Amino acid sequence: MLEKRWYKAAWNLRKKKDLLILGIPQTNHYQEIKSLFFPSGFQQNIWGNKILVLENSKDEKIKISFYYRPWSLKVKLFNFILDDYRPQLLSEYDFLFKPNRFINGQSSEIKKIALRWQKEKNLRKIIISVNDYVKNNLIYGNPIKGLYSFSQALKNKMVDCGGFSTLTVSLFQALKIPSRLVVGFLLKKTFPLNLIFPLSFASFQMHAWLEVLLPNGRWFPLDPALEWRRERGLTRRKGGLGFIPADRLITSFGCDFKIKVKDKIYQIDLLQNPWEIDND
Repeated sequence: MLEKRWYKAAWNLRKKKDLLILGIPQTNHYQEIKSLFFPSGFQQNIWGNKILVLENSKDEKIKISFYYRPWSLKVKLFNFILDDYRPQLLSEYDFLFKPNRFINGQSSEIKKIALRWQKEKNLRKIIISVNDYVKNNLIYGNPIKGLYSFSQALKNKMVDCGGFSTLTVSLFQALKIPSRLVVGFLLKKTFPLNLIFPLSFASFQMHAWLEVLLPNGRWFPLDPALEWRRERGLTRRKGGLGFIPADRLITSFGCDFKIKVKDKIYQIDLLQNPWEIDND
């Protein structure tokens, strides 16, 4: 099985600009990371992501390596009700409700859509219904390296996995259900099955999905974009409501980061691909 197998990843990058910012994979409920090597210079942010920040030295060669074992994640969605959320739990994760450039549960457009669930108290029914709403109202297409906002998803209709996810998280925000973006990569089907050939950046393709924090403290995953594609025969990949197979690498949670380097703040959409910035 995939989740019993360790892979070696070796990312060789060349820094072309003044500043490089990159999310570093960590052990979590999707994966185990060990023997992690990367240049010094990381810092933590509110989401608990590990961020590599490298300054100066243009045309510098950078190597990041680690051993990686993906886990399949299967979470049962019990018949919780909204009142099952303990105030202490919501307080601990209150930052999940703060709007940003991409996710905003306080938007009038989002609040208007969310009215259709205002009388429903069963969390299971809400999650399934919101997931279905997003799939029925968006079209998968036009993938970008950055992140589509919820407003772009509502306006354009055709967006990639990021747009599906930001719209879904915005709706959960409006309904006072804690959720967050999960950012990383899918392992390509052609990736090597042994440790002789390390996984490079080319072994992965970008992907984003989301997860809801349940009243029992577990994270419940959703992948509406992947479900949309599978339901139309565009992919055979598994994954969706309550299940994520062992075919992913997570680099971060959340979006719209403000990274402070010395006295300057840089606004980063996602911690996924390397971000390079000139200080001119």
